[in-house]
Amino acid sequence: MIKKIITVNEMFSDNIGDQAISDQMEHFCKKGDNYLVDKADFSFRTSLKKQNVVKVNEKKLIRLPIYLKPFLLILKNAGKANAIAKNKYDLAIIGGGQLILSNGSFSASMFLYALFFKLYGTKVKIVSVGVGERFSLVDKIIYRFAFYFVDEFFLRDIKSQENLRAIFGKKAEYSPDIAYFMSGKICKSTSSKHLICPVEYEVFKRYYKEMGYNFVDYKKYENKWIDEIESIIFDNPDDGVIITATTLADYQFAVSIFKLLSAKHVGRVELVKTENWYEFIDIAKNCDSVMSGRMHALILCHCLGLKIVPYKISKKISAFENFYLKADASTHKHVLDILRDEIL
Repeated sequence: MIKKIITVNEMFSDNIGDQAISDQMEHFCKKGDNYLVDKADFSFRTSLKKQNVVKVNEKKLIRLPIYLKPFLLILKNAGKANAIAKNKYDLAIIGGGQLILSNGSFSASMFLYALFFKLYGTKVKIVSVGVGERFSLVDKIIYRFAFYFVDEFFLRDIKSQENLRAIFGKKAEYSPDIAYFMSGKICKSTSSKHLICPVEYEVFKRYYKEMGYNFVDYKKYENKWIDEIESIIFDNPDDGVIITATTLADYQFAVSIFKLLSAKHVGRVELVKTENWYEFIDIAKNCDSVMSGRMHALILCHCLGLKIVPYKISKKISAFENFYLKADASTHKHVLDILRDEIL
């Protein structure tokens, strides 16, 4: 008998990590020929944007008071959620990724998908998802309603399990980040290059308080990255450095850093733009180490066996270092293999 499954995640995000999550979740669910797997975008996008351009209607949403944004998104996207859910799946898997956080939009998406899937008799599971620490009252209420329609939770780290229990009163099982499902599928080459994935300034501004850092302006933040990269250049005089990025905004930041470094270190630094996670892997597999503040840049490289140097820009990255780096990537893949029958 055919089992119809739909996976819901940020498949059309410009973040290469989200794209890898989407593809690996699809592979995870395609357990055999009798498994039919569809995909949907958590934010109801229909295609991947190639430029970091904000549309006029998106600007209007950004300017709205944060407490109004979820309700307008619910009204805007209810028809889309209904159109997806009415295909009547046996199982809907929402995840992976950091889909439970307070940004004024993810709560609306979670509510719509959980509600409409349940209305059509679909079992709903949240799998390999991360949970934030602080939530607005509105987001907290909407998530609470959404979770009423969720059958099971499988979260990607202990901190997320604790947050779900403390904030929403829900218990969850553990499942590793789904990107680890690719572990062992691609071999790393021997190399003496170092991969650097800088993170845009806006991310620092979002998380510096939770990390207990002092606020710095853009120029000082840029110089911190330059200092980190120059330290690698000076410590490894015979090695090359490749600068790339996993989001469009990060790439714009990477370009400015490259321009400053390439003038000082002629021939030592290379800038590469990757359009998808496959291209990122092709670059990373020819490197010896990676430094980044993006979790999935680190996870993908962990799967390849690179030396991982986390740039601790958020608690999520600190949690990754303290939890995932304590074991080989193959260990996390093994746990996913064990959980496969239970989840599906």
